[in-house]
Amino acid sequence: MAAHPIKVKVTAYFDTGEDGLVSRLVRLDFSNAMDETDRDAFKASIETALKEYKCDPNSHLKQWFNFAFD
Repeated sequence: MAAHPIKVKVTAYFDTGEDGLVSRLVRLDFSNAMDETDRDAFKASIETALKEYKCDPNSHLKQWFNFAFD
């Protein structure tokens, strides 16, 4: 029997500073329940992805991230 892929959608809420770069990750909402270790791994990946993100200065934004594992 083949295993079903695991899919997780994470909504990241964050603020940008005067320079338009992400200044603070406010909250992460996960589509699936998971333990704290897995949540920390997703958080680290999202923080890395947002390092170069640039948008309007002094904004409150959200971005969706979709992860899929076989």
